[in-house]
Amino acid sequence: MKRLHYALLVAGFAGCGWLLSGAVHEVGHAIVARGAGLDIVHIQPWALLGQAHVRLAGETTRSWYAAVDISGMLFTVLVGICGTVGASLLAQKWRAVSLSVWLFIPMMCQCLAWVALPVAIIFGASVSRDDVTNFMQHTGWHALAVLLIGLALVTSCAVVLRWAFKRGRTNQCFHATTESLA
Repeated sequence: MKRLHYALLVAGFAGCGWLLSGAVHEVGHAIVARGAGLDIVHIQPWALLGQAHVRLAGETTRSWYAAVDISGMLFTVLVGICGTVGASLLAQKWRAVSLSVWLFIPMMCQCLAWVALPVAIIFGASVSRDDVTNFMQHTGWHALAVLLIGLALVTSCAVVLRWAFKRGRTNQCFHATTESLA
């Protein structure tokens, strides 16, 4: 029964993390858009209320548009990495905090699109317009260059997760052992 409760807690944190990752992503776009001098007409940060998006108005350079395109993912991954490191460090002192790592894992997963979509484009798939394809259009970069950005981010997230879970195993924080569930 304790394993079920543990699994439900993990699923709950991961689900909340997925919802929050959409909001953090859109806020990341909005912050950089304001820095580019664009006006924010509408922001819909919650995926449950429709497609998460930011509607912008105004004109700026292609470079700024590219920065806006990539900023949502970068901001979300940064929050995910910082949250994971913070939760891992706090879990040493307060074990109850350890499950909050699952809140940040979906945020780090956003960089996977920056690997999958360039690979699909390289192999000739038709991909709908999104942040990755907009970024490629605004920068003029080849899908292979964008793939390298995605791989660097995925590798960074994997290193942080490996560190966090290795640390958690040492402290018995992130996983349920037979003794802790008995």
